[in-house]
Amino acid sequence: MKRRILLAVVIYIVSVAGGAWTHFHSFCSAVTLPVFTLAYIAVWTLLELWVQLVWMKKKLLYQTMTILAGVSGVWMIVMMAVVRRQLQNLENFKILIFAVFAGWLLTMHIIRVFLAYQWESMGRLVSDMDKVSRGEYDITPYHVGVYKKIPDNEFGAMWAALERMCTNLRIQKYRHFKETAYLYEYTPRNFEQLFEKEKLQDIELGDTVQIVATLGILAMIDRNVLLTGALQKKYVRYVNRLMEVLFSQRESDKAIFLQNGSNLENVKVVFQGQSALAAVRYSIDCMEALAAQTEDEYNTTPFILLHTSEFSCGLAGGSRQVYPYVTSLEMETLNQYIDELKAGGTRIVVTESTWQHAGEHLQGRFIGYVTSGDGKITFRLHEILDACPQSQKAGKLKNKEKFERALQLYYDNDLYLARSTFADILEECPEDGIARWYVFACEERFNSEDSLHEGHELFR
Repeated sequence: MKRRILLAVVIYIVSVAGGAWTHFHSFCSAVTLPVFTLAYIAVWTLLELWVQLVWMKKKLLYQTMTILAGVSGVWMIVMMAVVRRQLQNLENFKILIFAVFAGWLLTMHIIRVFLAYQWESMGRLVSDMDKVSRGEYDITPYHVGVYKKIPDNEFGAMWAALERMCTNLRIQKYRHFKETAYLYEYTPRNFEQLFEKEKLQDIELGDTVQIVATLGILAMIDRNVLLTGALQKKYVRYVNRLMEVLFSQRESDKAIFLQNGSNLENVKVVFQGQSALAAVRYSIDCMEALAAQTEDEYNTTPFILLHTSEFSCGLAGGSRQVYPYVTSLEMETLNQYIDELKAGGTRIVVTESTWQHAGEHLQGRFIGYVTSGDGKITFRLHEILDACPQSQKAGKLKNKEKFERALQLYYDNDLYLARSTFADILEECPEDGIARWYVFACEERFNSEDSLHEGHELFR
């Protein structure tokens, strides 16, 4: 803005000095210096409006017309000033001015029409390039619509290049989609969310993060049952069917599935953040669907163990193959008790950390505790009764207080009375495998000489 004002002042001084030198004021006595100054200010005001409203909009047609009009207008004024010095008749000079000005306007109009015709496809080209910049590659071909033929100029070449670019981009986008879909068939879906990444490819090999989550181990089938006789031929097909059950349940979109080890029997499921209740509800839905598939056909019972804690997750491996993992020492300890818990007739067992987040919304009972190998960590375990069959659930709920009393007697080393109470529970609910284990544990400890110094852990 400041530069344009300075330029206007310089041109004004040059114009006044040039007019005095060429006697420009003599051709019309009415053109005094104040009138010329006012006219000059008016012209520059209009020019400034043109610059702000047209030039700054970067419309190529208007910019070109501005240059042509400015150059030709200055040339016309200079030539009229020169011609005026050669003419003595003022009337003839006025006619000349009118003729030249009319010819100048006609020339500008012809040039504008010509340029508008030559650049008529520019608007569509700019619009389609804007679509491409936003990732929309399905642009309308040039021969469809108003424009039937690609112009034989630079704009036509740009359009042909844009169409080729869009075709290549669509091909690359399709290939990327297929590769991503193929990739997610062999890697955990939503695994990148654990790293707060947008894409799985953004995770580097060796990256590790610590996350707070609820991790579940799903023991879907009993391999010893399925790999006997004719069932061995149906093994993989049966596993695939059970996997589809896991992926189709409510809350499954919040879960991340991982293979647990090198077998197909166990699956890890991760619910990130404060999602313990969602994890338990998902497990209950899965248990109902899995039980319908397994018990009727193969006489095997699925089992789910849930634990809420801080876990380490990452990508391990080499340049040829990588392995996503989510693990912790706590979960490795709990994993050792899955077979015993499953044999005890439980369907879903959660640790104290999960129960604290979700227990008030569930029906369950405390069944005991287990410890880590070094004895430093203790895990209190709760059985979720909502996942049990109705008859078994009713029996366990009926004897819930009696079970708590028997458990306290067991911890107080009142083994005779504890065994008697657990036996009463077992008589009323024969499916209560945990009560059965405590009956035998009471007998074993009662007959042991060092029973008072032994621990009270489950499955010890």
